[in-house]
Amino acid sequence: MNVIISWFAKLDWGNVPDWFGAIGTIGAVLFAVKSRVDKPKVKFNVKYEYNVEPIYMVEGLDYNGDPIYGEETNGQISGYILNVYLSNMSQASWLLTEWGVVKKDGEKIELSTTPILVSGFSVGSFKKSLQTEPEASDGTDYYVITTINENMNSGKFKLYFKDSLNKYYYQNCAIEYTTI
Repeated sequence: MNVIISWFAKLDWGNVPDWFGAIGTIGAVLFAVKSRVDKPKVKFNVKYEYNVEPIYMVEGLDYNGDPIYGEETNGQISGYILNVYLSNMSQASWLLTEWGVVKKDGEKIELSTTPILVSGFSVGSFKKSLQTEPEASDGTDYYVITTINENMNSGKFKLYFKDSLNKYYYQNCAIEYTTI
């Protein structure tokens, strides 16, 4: 044991500036390794609304032929709107390959397999909407909105997103009721 202690005592440990230089170099290497930008960092923003909008009566036309609306209403139009924004906060691109709703029992219901590419430092988005009048609805949008509404629990639901590396992301969502 005395041999080891005497060996450490004879070593040249250098001066203080050498130590600061060594610590700074090691810190710079650790920072560079930790902040690599080869993996995408995606944030999700989901907004699900039920809109009620009045339909105003046309009183006439302006000089361009555009309608002039009065204060009287002739009914209202309502519907659901799902807006999804995918923000990529890194340099690497990210590919969404599938998304859907998670049922109350945890089972996933796939709603779309249309790929969406989100380039580095950019935002991708998609929108699904459904008016309450059946004749005004699109087939795929109708399926998406009705599936979400069927799997809603107290105004809340959960969406999942799957990327090209088969990694799943989950987003808790709630419905917002708005009147214009």
